[in-house]
Amino acid sequence: MATLRRRGGNQTEAEDERDACNERSELYGLDHADGEVSSGGMERAGCASKTTCIFMEWFYRLVDMIPGLSVVGDVPDEVVGRLRGFVARATTKFDISVPDHKTALRDYWDICQGELWRAGAGDADGDAAWDSAGAHVSKQWGLFGFQGTDPATDFRGGGVASLHNLLWFANSEPEAFTRLMGKTMSVQHALPFSIAGINLTMMLLHILQLTPTKTCFDKSASAHANPQSIVKLARRNFIEFLVSAGEMSHSAHEAADGSDCDARAVEAAFNRVYTVAFLILEGLWEDSAKNIMEFNTVLAKCRKIVETRLMNSATLEQFCK
Repeated sequence: MATLRRRGGNQTEAEDERDACNERSELYGLDHADGEVSSGGMERAGCASKTTCIFMEWFYRLVDMIPGLSVVGDVPDEVVGRLRGFVARATTKFDISVPDHKTALRDYWDICQGELWRAGAGDADGDAAWDSAGAHVSKQWGLFGFQGTDPATDFRGGGVASLHNLLWFANSEPEAFTRLMGKTMSVQHALPFSIAGINLTMMLLHILQLTPTKTCFDKSASAHANPQSIVKLARRNFIEFLVSAGEMSHSAHEAADGSDCDARAVEAAFNRVYTVAFLILEGLWEDSAKNIMEFNTVLAKCRKIVETRLMNSATLEQFCK
């Protein structure tokens, strides 16, 4: 993750504050010339007016500074417990020796290979590579936005859930997938599609506080982190969206009885949030310097916007608009 910005030897506190204001302006789509918030910035964060986002952040920062004052309580354990089926699926480690995991990876390989042929760069040897010795290990994974020749290495962070999310995006947003994967394969400094998707899965699970072990999101603070009150409100709404989706798949009696939510219905709702987050990340990347060394900074900005949007949304449908 991105590290905190350090003050230079000649940097004054006033200059630090100015730089911080500039960062917030860039994040929320502010025009530096007149201080106005662009419509794109407001839409990303789900703000209703030009100054709402900035005011809201400072308000919750003030709330966090006052001991004993909290505007949101923790989500009851029994509510989170109803997501145990989804949690079990979402926190399963990727294991290439598990047939279902290998089948899902093969499905993703086939989809990516299809995009390679669509771009006019298909290779019959590449298509046959899966059936050769070493099976899933191939240099072509790098073309699809992985860091090396073995995608299992990258999936260690996001688990099998991150693979399912990539498949969901490819199948439910084919135009966006073709656009993003096409850039990954052919455009220098493009957003690395697959590794970006894996990081988004980890980010959303971290917002939900469902990651069983520490991840890169725990290792360092971000200069773009939201106030804790916003983080809590975002988590509460996110969990409510997932529980509501799971309840709708049950009968009225089962839902009222406090039974576990339908894991696949909850996963589908999670995937919808993931899709929106991916499109936000794409927009932020296109607005950035497109330097892979700054990816964590862009991801931190994406997280802040997603959390703010979750907080501002009363329903999943509103979040996805």
